[in-house]
Amino acid sequence: MSLIKRRKKPSLHKRWLSFVILPPLIAACTSDGQIAKEVELVEATTLARGEIHPEIGDLVPDFQLRDIEGRPFRLSDFSGQLVLLNFWATWCPPCIYEKPRLELLNRRFRTRNFQLISISVDDSSSEIRDFLDRLNPKPSSLILHDPGRLVTEGFYGISMFPETYVIGPDRRLLKKFVGPVDWSNPIVAEEMELLLAQKESLGSD
Repeated sequence: MSLIKRRKKPSLHKRWLSFVILPPLIAACTSDGQIAKEVELVEATTLARGEIHPEIGDLVPDFQLRDIEGRPFRLSDFSGQLVLLNFWATWCPPCIYEKPRLELLNRRFRTRNFQLISISVDDSSSEIRDFLDRLNPKPSSLILHDPGRLVTEGFYGISMFPETYVIGPDRRLLKKFVGPVDWSNPIVAEEMELLLAQKESLGSD
């Protein structure tokens, strides 16, 4: 079992595991406008602590990235939803393992208050597009592109892939999955169902 390290120098930041099920596998952000003051404050706080990786309960950094069609999206666009934020690359075998399983999870929950966002660190959008065209089933999630790793490394301190965050409607980190996960595993689906039901219940009060 192993994570796939990015192709640049490794990060020295602390990594820790909240909850993960490993499968049987050997394993330049372009922004429109100014980053919100809240984003800058969150980033400054994490840097001051010497920790880029958000911890459970932390307010995660907001960001803006484009999808492979060039359309801009912000994490805060999905406030009020349970967000599954997945960092990956097409050259990462464990990430490739996850993709169809993530799609199955997304199809199960996408009619609920749920959003799957995948952030690719590939060099070009054409690499991502070519990879997605070969997938079956075809992905229905939002695919964002971070070729300069400004968000992936600069805001989240991630240098090994895949890594996935479960983010609550208030943009606080609920769970972190370090390494590949079998998202088709019933235990994982039940965990996501419980989190989603809890957040939906709070929203209806």
